[in-house]
Amino acid sequence: MWVNMKPLKIQPHSDTVVQYTVGISNSRNHFEQKRNLILLKPGYQTSIKILPNIITTTTEFKGLERDIRQCRFSEETDGLDMLTSYSKIGCQFECALKTALSVCRCLPWFYPNNFTYHPICDMFGGYCFDQTMMDESNYKQCSSTCLNDCQETELTTLPNHIPIDENDMCREDSLFFQHFEANLRLDFSYQYYRNLIRGGPILDVTKSISNSSLCRNYVRNYISFVTVQSSTSSVIKSERAKRLSFYDQLSMVGGILGLFSGMSVLSFFEVIFLVLVLILDLLIMIFGKLLGFLCKSRKLIEDQDLEDSDDDSQLEEEIYYLHVS
Repeated sequence: MWVNMKPLKIQPHSDTVVQYTVGISNSRNHFEQKRNLILLKPGYQTSIKILPNIITTTTEFKGLERDIRQCRFSEETDGLDMLTSYSKIGCQFECALKTALSVCRCLPWFYPNNFTYHPICDMFGGYCFDQTMMDESNYKQCSSTCLNDCQETELTTLPNHIPIDENDMCREDSLFFQHFEANLRLDFSYQYYRNLIRGGPILDVTKSISNSSLCRNYVRNYISFVTVQSSTSSVIKSERAKRLSFYDQLSMVGGILGLFSGMSVLSFFEVIFLVLVLILDLLIMIFGKLLGFLCKSRKLIEDQDLEDSDDDSQLEEEIYYLHVS
């Protein structure tokens, strides 16, 4: 794709070229136009290579709680006002948007607005809103809410800037030179008019075209070429799964026990069972001795009570005999 970065008119306070940027995103994050942009350079060919990475999840992973899996599915839009399908980039975008609304107290005309809570921004409000949205720190204020996507298609971009071959571009039989020659008056009409009013030198079109100096200068200062490539033979695919199942944890514990103590999980439970049996036998022995001691003490008390009863009966008989005598 050819990009003509020459402005229609050049003022003393304006830039010499119009700044163009290219953003690569999937269908769910096309609204993100402020971050991860590739700046085009005049006189350079920008080659962008895209490496897609498809991330899926297992059925077992879907059953995990959000606090455990640390990611959100597309249908989990709780806590969000503008998004109907969750994505991390969209969540961060809404977070920065709320910050810009709290600071600038307005919403630009090209954002969804029912004009109930927020008025349309004027020139100064629009500048405030744009500067706030360009601040990267505003996108990171909701890190606890804006989790990673559980399922997504990541696009890794690898830009490369290569200088354009001016001589090849400005050959008379090239397609660009033919287009340049056909639109020459349109591209330089403002420059002609400014030189005519100010009394500046008038451009010799015939000479400049014949030696290709005008074309080369135009390519060097205003033209950028953009190519986007994607590898179709191979795609990176990864899957989110539960890190350790119950059987994985059991086998890991068994392996550690076998490595450091020389016994298996079954032997470990046998040791626990042996310890429990020993503790139970010890308790039975202790309670048996205690019960025998209690029984012996009770027998002694009963014998003592019986002897006391015999002494009382003998004393009563002696008192009765004295009384009769």
